[in-house]
Amino acid sequence: PSQIATAYDFNKLYDSGSLGEGQTVGLLELDGYSSNDIALYASCFGGKNTQIQTIPIDGYNGAAGANAAEVELDMEMVLGLAPRLASLRVYEASISSLAAYNDAWARIVNDGTPVVSTSWVFCEQGAGVANEIQQENIFFQAAAAQGQTILAASGDLGATGCYDPQTGSNTTPSVDDPASQPFVTGVGGTTLSLNADNTYQSERVWNDRALQNGASGGGVSKVWNMPSWQQGPGVANAYSTGYREVPDVSINADPQTGYDVYCSVGGCAGGGWRVLGGTSAAAPVWAAMVALANETALKANGYNLGFLNPSLYAISHGVGGTSYASSFHDIVPVQGGVNNNDYVGNNGTYPDSSMYDLATGLGSFSALSLTQSLLTLSLGGPTRTTATSTTWYFAEGFVGQKFQEYLTLENPDTKQAAQVQVQYLFATGQGPTVVHSVPPQSRATINVNSELNTPYTAPGRAVSMIVTSLNGV
Repeated sequence: PSQIATAYDFNKLYDSGSLGEGQTVGLLELDGYSSNDIALYASCFGGKNTQIQTIPIDGYNGAAGANAAEVELDMEMVLGLAPRLASLRVYEASISSLAAYNDAWARIVNDGTPVVSTSWVFCEQGAGVANEIQQENIFFQAAAAQGQTILAASGDLGATGCYDPQTGSNTTPSVDDPASQPFVTGVGGTTLSLNADNTYQSERVWNDRALQNGASGGGVSKVWNMPSWQQGPGVANAYSTGYREVPDVSINADPQTGYDVYCSVGGCAGGGWRVLGGTSAAAPVWAAMVALANETALKANGYNLGFLNPSLYAISHGVGGTSYASSFHDIVPVQGGVNNNDYVGNNGTYPDSSMYDLATGLGSFSALSLTQSLLTLSLGGPTRTTATSTTWYFAEGFVGQKFQEYLTLENPDTKQAAQVQVQYLFATGQGPTVVHSVPPQSRATINVNSELNTPYTAPGRAVSMIVTSLNGV
């Protein structure tokens, strides 16, 4: 990790005093891991004092199975690059249970884990995935509303997320979920070159098609309209259709220039040290950086950075005096290289280009400079000149019948807890009234379905709310 820390300027963040103290990162995983492997890695590369919380979902037994190497890769990337991280939460669910997968996301939202990375993907156009994508979106909207950052690997099959390498089928361009979700930051992959002193030299799009060793996932969603924040140089391109484009960002993912990992389980034949890669490594590397950036932001303004995408794209066109050139490494074509993420021979779909492209997004980060740009935008809101209201009205929500509703309350006061009354109204009359206490400079997310005792799959009902601050905070 020291080479990566030098190349991407983690060291400058460390020198500024941000090494992960007080920060928490979560990982959504579909397998277990060996605690001995993690301890050995941490003893060499950092994170040995990090509290690791294993959170089994729906009774999962946590045994290291066939995919345990994926879990250990994720964990070790975060520990190695956020060496004084306070807590690493590993949410473990069974890979064979969609219900457990959803319960894991529900737990993550309920816990309010500030930064979360996932390396597990669905083909967006896969059979039976359509309903699941909509369910995920409920969780991700709630996470964004309460200031969580969700990062997801964009996949390792280039522009063809549904491609089956075993049969050679499904060669139509497609993207992977959840990276394509509009409230998730999708992370693609690059191939990194270093100078002799491990400083950054250059990057190109990761495409090991010749070795059948993976390529940066990216392309155009067929589900989600392009969000209003997805604007900037390169976003409107020859492949644009008016739908969401992925990835948003990228970083080193090529196994040929990959990461030292200690692994003795789950496909690590023979055990021991090895070099692994994939966008499965790229997403937790970004998560580690965001945890350090959150530490910086909390010191400056008392808040985490939260949902990143609007700010990332704002930086690409210099909003608020920010600089794309100093915040990002632009991944551009290189002479003699494979300058696209075409993994199956689809006429070079999609080429990389200056600034945003469908192979590497906005590019990789310069950690300190990007943190400073994100902080500039987080502090750049308009000055409040009029008193805020103490009562808010929310009309025509819905719970049950496969609708999930959340209400997020934020208290900006630096000293006083907010006492907030939520009065529920139904078409048939007044519902319950509940009072919540929100500590200073914090957020609280209310699961409305739970508060009204109306499960996601129960018969539905419309609901409105009157929300009142009882003590004027």
